Amino acid sequence: EIPSLQAGIDLENRTQILSSFTEDSTEAIQAFLGKRPPEFQNR
Repeated sequence: EIPSLQAGIDLENRTQILSSFTEDSTEAIQAFLGKRPPEFQNR
């Protein structure tokens, strides 16, 4: 069965929210604000 477009949008929304709580997300923001390359740790 093919999920609806709204179901896909809802899933993507939840995934984006969850990924914003990772250490790498924090590092990305700090690197951007510091105008330096990020040092990701896969966390």
